[in-house]
Amino acid sequence: MLSGAGQLTAVALLVLFTWINLAGVSRLAQWIDGLTLWKLLVPLLVSITLMLIAGHWSNLSLAMPASGTVVEAIGSGGILFSLLGFRSAMDMAGEVRNPQRNVPLAMAVGLGICLLIYLVLQLSFLVSVPPESLHKGWSQLSLTAHGGPLVALAVGLGLSWVALVLLIDAVVSPSATGMAYLGISARVSWMMGECRLLPGALGRLNSRGVPHWALLSSLIISMLLLWLTPSWQGLVSFLTSTQIIALAMGPVSLLALRRQLPDAERRFQVPCPRMFCSLAFVMATWATSCTGRTALEGAVLVISIPSLMYVLVRSVQGQAMDLKAGLWWGLYLGLLTLDMELFSQGQRWALPTGWHLVLLAGLALAVMPMAVNSALPRASAHALTNLTQPPDPD
Repeated sequence: MLSGAGQLTAVALLVLFTWINLAGVSRLAQWIDGLTLWKLLVPLLVSITLMLIAGHWSNLSLAMPASGTVVEAIGSGGILFSLLGFRSAMDMAGEVRNPQRNVPLAMAVGLGICLLIYLVLQLSFLVSVPPESLHKGWSQLSLTAHGGPLVALAVGLGLSWVALVLLIDAVVSPSATGMAYLGISARVSWMMGECRLLPGALGRLNSRGVPHWALLSSLIISMLLLWLTPSWQGLVSFLTSTQIIALAMGPVSLLALRRQLPDAERRFQVPCPRMFCSLAFVMATWATSCTGRTALEGAVLVISIPSLMYVLVRSVQGQAMDLKAGLWWGLYLGLLTLDMELFSQGQRWALPTGWHLVLLAGLALAVMPMAVNSALPRASAHALTNLTQPPDPD
């Protein structure tokens, strides 16, 4: 949990990140490029050092506990949150050159590098734990001293310089993510302002082409979230859950748009769309269960309240709404919440991890056809007005 001084420091960092974003995406990229080199080299250097000095390779023969807490750690431990960074390239696509080439390249390379670094880090951790600490099994292992498991291992091995580098990295590495995510959220708000889903002021750009009002609104919301969830684990779980729920709309949208705009030019075309979209929807549904019951229910609440407010305002204004086409979304969120209340770990009818995943897959595959079939037969004229053709590649 953050202390009062810690929260003030976090607010100061948010203001700094906002100032950097206000300078434009090119200046933001310069800052992130410098920090990215650090983020790549430090984990690899630390991992190689721990493996060379400790090297307890016999640890790999010890069985890991088959527990649902392992699955939950993927969401609450920051692994999913880090892997979701691939969407940064997608959200910034409107401000990069030759997006047809660079966006998918950045997504593939970024996700691959992130996965590789995580695997190397996990391997170094597994072989660095002293065998005598595993007499009671992995489930009884506790390495919470000195600021984290890897720092505790480094201190135990007498590698004070490694521990110092890890503590510095814990401050430097998240800074790049903070800068990028603040800019991304502002650009999402800007696009929603352009499409009149949010107040029009959020759709304005300054002289540098930066959505300054949207950026300031993101700063305020970030401060509010920091105050509501002052713990790192709670904040990461909540943000991961909201992002995954948002990503779950992607597969449904792709199939719906294939129906609505069959003759539209597509620079990238997903092969076997029904198969891959169904698989993606199932995996997104699985991922929501990894974040935990509290995070998921909080995310559903945060998504539902503004949605209901939007419906209420549009109703008062007498504007037409295609509510029938969106009922599947409410059903999906309701089923996710009901599943977590009944069948998640610690609940009355908790299911083993394997069977729980089967249930969630069935839920997703049942909702998917309903979602696609309830889509509007044609894209609305208002939506088409706000679409712009991407530039030709250089």
